[in-house]
Amino acid sequence: MEFISEIFDSSSLIFWLWEISKNFEGGEINLIMSGGRIDLLGCQIKEGETVTIKLNSIMGGVKIIVPEDWQVSVRLSQIAGGFKNDTKSVSKPKAKLVIEGSLIFAGGCWIGNTRRRSSMSRIPDILSN
Repeated sequence: MEFISEIFDSSSLIFWLWEISKNFEGGEINLIMSGGRIDLLGCQIKEGETVTIKLNSIMGGVKIIVPEDWQVSVRLSQIAGGFKNDTKSVSKPKAKLVIEGSLIFAGGCWIGNTRRRSSMSRIPDILSN
């Protein structure tokens, strides 16, 4: 199980320890006035297994990107926080991921199957033309 804790920090890095995991077993994310992105597209969960990510965010946010063949269940308590689950519905999932915890005072979470590309990430492409 992996653990990530950030206080007054922001990271758009892919957490490679999780990304390359061939036996992902879940983890814990704790954010206080910080944010980040967790890219799990390269991870694998044993077929038929269910793993849990515990997420606690106070005035922070996280994007979690998961493979399309995972079923995602969200069990997050919210106090002036919010989440959006944009994952695709899977009729026969290979694995299940449960995201549980709390989002407090502007704590947020977005869960999806694709890497979103912001307009800021295109700046080097524009400058090279």
